[in-house]
Amino acid sequence: MFEIDKEYIVTVPREDVLLMYLTAIPGGFFSSTQLQKGMFLISKTIPTIFETNYEFIPEYYGPSDSAIYEDFDKLKVLKMATRFSTDNPHRFAYAATHNGFEYVQRYTIADNHKDYIKRVAKWILNLSFVELIKSINTAYPDYSSMIFRELNV
Repeated sequence: MFEIDKEYIVTVPREDVLLMYLTAIPGGFFSSTQLQKGMFLISKTIPTIFETNYEFIPEYYGPSDSAIYEDFDKLKVLKMATRFSTDNPHRFAYAATHNGFEYVQRYTIADNHKDYIKRVAKWILNLSFVELIKSINTAYPDYSSMIFRELNV
């Protein structure tokens, strides 16, 4: 995956780290799987940025924590994030709003942390669903589901 130099530590509420991820690529939006996997990678690589970290568990598509959706809902209430339907009525896309972009500007976290969050977002947005699941399950086999391990996906 990615290496990060732990330059200095600033702890941030986890919903704000989520917002930093959502704003990493202007105009970008994420599926629920991309949201989960991006926050997983960030939490594994720079866990000290979080005031309270997520507690990921293995799910069908790899690591997941429902608290990410709770944090997203907090951002949505504050009008910093939005969720909208996609072509599939059972799937949603998640994105930051203009207010979210403005809010994130107030943080002065280490440049390499900002860089890492941006690289994760860009990398994830450039992978297909299968490539993303396979990459995460390969790099973090303890978080892959039994079904995926049996199928060798």
